[in-house]
Amino acid sequence: MRRIETGLDNLLDELRVCLGSWSMEESELSLISRSENIVYKVESPSGENYALRVHRSGYHERKVLVSEQKWVHSLACSGFRVPRFVIADQGNFYVQVNIGGDEVNLSLVEWLDGKSLLEIESGGVTSEFLVSALRQVGKTMALFHGHTASWNPGPEFVRHRLDVKGFFGESPFWGRYWESPYLTKKQSDLLVASHPFLSSEMESLGTGRDAFGLIHADMHHGNIFFDNCNDMHIIDFDDACFGWYLYDIAAALYEYKEHLAFDVISDAFLQGYREARPFSDCCWAMVPMFMHVRARAIIGWATDRPELENGDVVRALIESVCQEAEQYL
Repeated sequence: MRRIETGLDNLLDELRVCLGSWSMEESELSLISRSENIVYKVESPSGENYALRVHRSGYHERKVLVSEQKWVHSLACSGFRVPRFVIADQGNFYVQVNIGGDEVNLSLVEWLDGKSLLEIESGGVTSEFLVSALRQVGKTMALFHGHTASWNPGPEFVRHRLDVKGFFGESPFWGRYWESPYLTKKQSDLLVASHPFLSSEMESLGTGRDAFGLIHADMHHGNIFFDNCNDMHIIDFDDACFGWYLYDIAAALYEYKEHLAFDVISDAFLQGYREARPFSDCCWAMVPMFMHVRARAIIGWATDRPELENGDVVRALIESVCQEAEQYL
């Protein structure tokens, strides 16, 4: 995948040929984002727009990708505003191709107009706007959790688990972050020493459907969109997994951790969540801990992606995480 990422501008002709699987080879392509996947906007001759996703090589097996499509389809059928997948000419939702020397899967989803909450915030917004937006995010997430608690995905449905082993086990999903080369030995020892307490607190929640189930796991402000009517939709289910609902909440609130109005913003999220689903004060008190765990996961995620060249950011994050870790010994 890194060979692809070093030559994104040279891939357009190859990708345009691949769009033939959806009979859209005459479409215009433009790079939109590069994160877990590489995403292009597809402007078809008919005037309809789509998002072409080049899935990260080695990240998800085909059956795991298919499970993502099944969950997103079930959400769409339940009335959630999420991007629907477009079926290819062989009756599949994913097409495997060789791009830039890598075997990758491609998928095409409908384009939903609007701006991400991140983009809106970058233009300057008031705390009142964020309060309103996060209240809506909270309610939507609660409805997501209600859906997953009642939906039966079937035995062929496969997604990873962000449970204690998924965070702190021998082979955690985001890697052994405590072995990151950005860490000093003292920092690594500190983080490992806090694993037992964090694990015990998580395990106390259990894994019943009231606390644990399918989650988006990455509903940050870059994946939350508002259209011109202020209707909200959620994109990018690539990290969707089985995990604690509290982690889902922590992922959404993490980006506002240092915001001056964090308490007001998070309270608005909680109010919105409770409009659609019960949520105890005891569980709410555990959100900061799950935000801390989210930060640890980001260390692992960033360490495995040196092409992003964000070493200074990771080191600063490690300093913050280590300061927080003292309270979890």
